[in-house]
Amino acid sequence: MRQRVWEHLLEAHAIHPDRPETWTVHMPAHFQKLTGTGAFDAMATDQLCAVIDDLLGAGRWQRPAHWGRPLVTFPRSGTAWDVPASGWHLDSQDYMDELTMVVVFAHLAPVRPRGGGTLVITGSHRLTTPAGPRADNAPVRSAEVKAHLRTVHPWLRDLWKAGDGTDRIHRYMAAGAVIDGVDVRVEELTGEPGDAVIMHPRLLHTFAPNSLRAPRMMLLQFVHWPS
Repeated sequence: MRQRVWEHLLEAHAIHPDRPETWTVHMPAHFQKLTGTGAFDAMATDQLCAVIDDLLGAGRWQRPAHWGRPLVTFPRSGTAWDVPASGWHLDSQDYMDELTMVVVFAHLAPVRPRGGGTLVITGSHRLTTPAGPRADNAPVRSAEVKAHLRTVHPWLRDLWKAGDGTDRIHRYMAAGAVIDGVDVRVEELTGEPGDAVIMHPRLLHTFAPNSLRAPRMMLLQFVHWPS
């Protein structure tokens, strides 16, 4: 599957895996046609599907026609790694009394700390549902959730403010905070090829810089009940 990504990058952007000088597109996109060929259907292993059955209910979730959208982040030379203030969002705008959707990240290559792995605020799904700015099951945008949470605790307010003057790595990734009884901290999705992470769709998360020498390569898949 990783080879199929490299083949696409070579054809679409003249990016070569062994020539970093060609890695000129920081975050390549438009992999829909490649996904549609079934190039990544192998991510749906029996083990992964069994875990999704446990979470969403066997026979209750809709099996995707084809699996996997590549997430590729190439390094940027001279960029110091830090916890970003922007880009934090949810993958679901709906409140849910029971889990009806999960987000799957599958590793195609090793993802090391500070190597572009998605950043997640652990425990944040307990703050964004159901006792957030709305509890009437109405859809709510990430911006509305963040606007509410800024008023709840200075740790969140400062996280989303650039240049807050603190050691952001220590404050947000090491120290963390306790907000309304919930332990929160920022963690990276790192791992080895073949590892998968299953995420609650109302966890706040964002893309991260890649300050290493290898590209971040993962697959993303939303799995949910039929709409």
